[in-house]
Amino acid sequence: MGYEAPALRVFRLKFEDRPGLEVTARSVTLGRWMEITGLSGDDALSATSLPDDGPPPGAGLREGFAEALVSWNLTNGGKPVPATPAGLAAQDVGLVRDLVKGWLEAVSGVSEALGKDSGSGGTSPEESIPGLAESSQSLPSSGGPG
Repeated sequence: MGYEAPALRVFRLKFEDRPGLEVTARSVTLGRWMEITGLSGDDALSATSLPDDGPPPGAGLREGFAEALVSWNLTNGGKPVPATPAGLAAQDVGLVRDLVKGWLEAVSGVSEALGKDSGSGGTSPEESIPGLAESSQSLPSSGGPG
């Protein structure tokens, strides 16, 4: 009898500098993570190397996040924005940078290192999404334009 591999996690991302914004996104496989972040190349990216006020995330990061995006409560002019690659592409660069960075931090476990006593973020239980394991992350955002 073997050890059953865990299901991909689902993260509920909440951003301190964007009150009310809630984003749900899945983790990815190691192979996809390496493709998205370029871990096999010399210019590998990580959540900590994506600058708050720098250029927008590259195509690989945007596409990876768009594929992992489950839902969000984002609206534009009072109308819901679909949680799709097209919906993501239609957003402000600063918002997209914050979303992608928050997702990278959640998937890579960067903010989990803060521990339970930290006021900056961490993991808390959330209602399950059927078929997927789940973690919740409350992440700071850059507070920059967007």
